[in-house]
Amino acid sequence: MVSDDVRARGAHGPGARFRIHQVKFPRAGFLDEQLKVRNDLGPEFRWHTFVHSMLDRNAVRENIGEDLFDELLRLVDRNARLEEQMSFGGPCLSHSDYKPWDLLVSGSQLVAVLDWEFAFAGAPLNDVGNFLRYSARQLPEYESGFIDG
Repeated sequence: MVSDDVRARGAHGPGARFRIHQVKFPRAGFLDEQLKVRNDLGPEFRWHTFVHSMLDRNAVRENIGEDLFDELLRLVDRNARLEEQMSFGGPCLSHSDYKPWDLLVSGSQLVAVLDWEFAFAGAPLNDVGNFLRYSARQLPEYESGFIDG
């Protein structure tokens, strides 16, 4: 029973995310109560800037060594030009905290997506990353459900 619920959450994740991402916006930014872009995202929210800040903030340099850390930064910088391609058609509704326990499932049916306080207009990969970041903590049925979904 528990594994069926976990599998259903994994399987419904991609489909629900796809429907959420069909809501498009003219530009990326934070939303108001009417789902209009109220504030544009600043440069600190660009992919490569965000990755730099995460690397600088955490103990990555100490854990992987100076040479590998510098190579990682160069990799991010070399690929910053691909950022626009990662938006897949422009800014869309991004839940921004999309994880398995925010999917309300009854039986094998998705009933609701919960926890919208961080939603904004942005790249859909934001939700993919959030959903998958917990996969290592899930039962194997979660991953197989996600792949099948």
